Formats: sequence, structure tokens, C-alpha cells
Amino acid sequence: SVATVSEDGLVKARGTGIAQIVVSTVDGNFKAICMVNVVSPIDKFEVDGLCFKAVSSGSTNVKLTNNVYDYWPHEKPEYKPYKGHVVVPASVTFEGVEYKVTTIGRDAFRNCPDLLSVTVSEGIIDLETDSVCACDKIEVLRLPSTTRGWAYGSTSNAVSRCPLLRIEISGTRYSLVDDCLYDDSQHQLTWVPDWKETVVVKDGCGTIRTTVLDAKQVRKVVIPSSVSAVYAQNFQECANLAEVDLDWDYDQLDDLTYEGRREGGHPEYFYFYGRVYSEITIKVPSGMKDYYSNHKLWGMGFNIVEK
Repeated sequence: SVATVSEDGLVKARGTGIAQIVVSTVDGNFKAICMVNVVSPIDKFEVDGLCFKAVSSGSTNVKLTNNVYDYWPHEKPEYKPYKGHVVVPASVTFEGVEYKVTTIGRDAFRNCPDLLSVTVSEGIIDLETDSVCACDKIEVLRLPSTTRGWAYGSTSNAVSRCPLLRIEISGTRYSLVDDCLYDDSQHQLTWVPDWKETVVVKDGCGTIRTTVLDAKQVRKVVIPSSVSAVYAQNFQECANLAEVDLDWDYDQLDDLTYEGRREGGHPEYFYFYGRVYSEITIKVPSGMKDYYSNHKLWGMGFNIVEK
């Protein structure tokens, strides 16, 4: 059947097609007729200049994409990057079907030279890898309180390579401290603006996520002893980095989680790649220079000085 009607009068679609719904009173003196047209959701479509794709085939949950997303190379149309001030709605209607926007998809706002701002509406949950990437003029990304997922890739995260960008966000899960974004539910540093020259990780933060500390302009980073994990691909594109201030004691340094920690591992592949170690000063607690000098990550040849 195309549709069914519950005892409470709720009509539910069961298949595509047209159905006639007839309602009458118990005595038969009054009758009403309604025609219902059930159509299949479209997997890929455009509304008001914004491109969307279903999160799975046949779903009415969709992600914002761009106009070349999911095409074979020989089929791709000319890329039309978003520009100006873009507002991503929480829902859109296409050919009579309402779709819920749940995600800002991968590369949705990649290489958009004239993009100035993006406002993400309440109800949207996830940002995939490189959702906003390589947009030289964007100044503001406004995120809703419903933001939950923030993707991390091997070389970038949800937002990267936007030299002017600041983030605004509402709600209680995420917070901004000195323009840096923290996921307080996970006690982790999530994003640092590319233009930051000094990054002071807030006390109480436990984790520095992948690729977060790869800000192009950063010169100094201060990491508190509360941090117990520094994931890979940090300090990779910090051409101006001159100083890292550390505060771990003996036990905290021994327990620090980092890539390449295991026997036979190579942390130099995951941190400070391409940098001249001796040009970077590592400040450490008094009396701990030798201990840091023998550490697998922090003893790779940096200029270590005691505070």
C-alpha cells in the first residue's frame, strides 16, 4: 500500500504512489477526502544555490556539499564555490519533500575565494573533514549549540587553512578561550586560528587533538601539565615557531601519550616535520633539562632550557 492511517488519524507513507484517504463520521452523514502523493527522497539536489546530498540513499537527512561533490572526474561540472555570507538552514524542501540538514559535508566550503562568513543553523550536528578549508577571506564561522561532531583527518580537521577566520559558537559543549575552541565535554583543544601567534592552552585541558597546533603564524605555545595526550600532526606547519613552554613533572612526562611513543616508533614523522629542531627553544621545569633531553619526543635536538 502507499499509505496507512492509524486510529488517531496519523497518515504514514508505506510506498511511492498516490493514495486516496477517506474519512467519515460514525453516522455516515459527513465525509472528507484527501489525496496523498508519496514520492521517494532525492539523493542529490540544489535549493537556493546550496547543494545537498543524502547521508545515505533514500534518507531525508542530508549534508551540505558543493556542486561537484560525488561526481566522477569526467562528469564533474564547473566548480561554483560559495561566496558572500552563507546561511545553512536546518531544513530544506525540494519537490514537496522536506529534508533535515544534519551535517556540513567534506569540502563543502573548500577553496571559496570570495566567501566572507558562514552561519550554521540550530539543529545541524556534524562537521566533516575540511568542511571549511582554504578560504582566504572568510572572517566568521558561526556554529550552533547543537554542534557535536568535529572531524579530524590525518592532515587537517573540520576547519583549516583560513587565515582570517574566527569561530563563534553557542551552547555548553564547546567554549572559546582566547579565540581557541575547546570541546569541554572531552577536555580537549579542538581548533586554533591560523593567525594566532601565541597559544596558551588553558589549564584543565587534557588532550590536544590531531593537527590543532599547526597554525601558520604561531610563534609560542604554552602547554599546561593537565595535558596528558598530544596527538599526531601537531607543530607541522609552524614555520615561525620559536618557543614551546612545558610544565610536566617526571611522572606526567612518562605518562604522556604521543605518536611514536612505542619501542621502535618515530615521533619525528608526526611532529615538527621539516623544522630545524635547534631553532626551537623548549622551556622546562627547573631541574628537568636532562630528563626532557632524554625524552623520545622532546629530546629530538631542541634547545632545552630550564625555567
